[in-house]
Amino acid sequence: MAFVVNRDIPVIGFSEYLNKGQMNGILHHAQGQAVFGLHLLVGLGLLWSAGCATSAHQNSRNELFPNQRAIIGKTHQALLACAGPPLRETKQEDHTLLTYYRRAPILDRSIVASKSSVPVPRHACWATISIEGDAITAVHYQSVPSSADAADQCEAIFDPCS
Repeated sequence: MAFVVNRDIPVIGFSEYLNKGQMNGILHHAQGQAVFGLHLLVGLGLLWSAGCATSAHQNSRNELFPNQRAIIGKTHQALLACAGPPLRETKQEDHTLLTYYRRAPILDRSIVASKSSVPVPRHACWATISIEGDAITAVHYQSVPSSADAADQCEAIFDPCS
């Protein structure tokens, strides 16, 4: 909140108690608090946005997860043999997309409080596999909700493939 103060006009109610020097000190203190608050908000905003900087399909070091690396290059039939049928298969001209989905168990990641546990919203993961020709060329993980890190659920889909 910004205040515009004309220092030539006395502030009603304070003029009889404070001299001009005291009034300037109070205004300087209030401005300092406002600047500190602004810096705090900017800092928190930067920290929050840094937490979202990691891609949904890579770990914090921008590397593929182990099962992602393991299935790239496999054939379509080899993937079906180890991961089972996908939830959805979309064929285009020379490109096929396979979509897998896995949701965490109901009590997974609940927080234990003193005498009870507090449930955390269930998380899930969509895995999209790109196949060109007959080889897997890309694997993309998308956590649900996007704020959660549910890559472990996608990795579990492809555990039999590694």
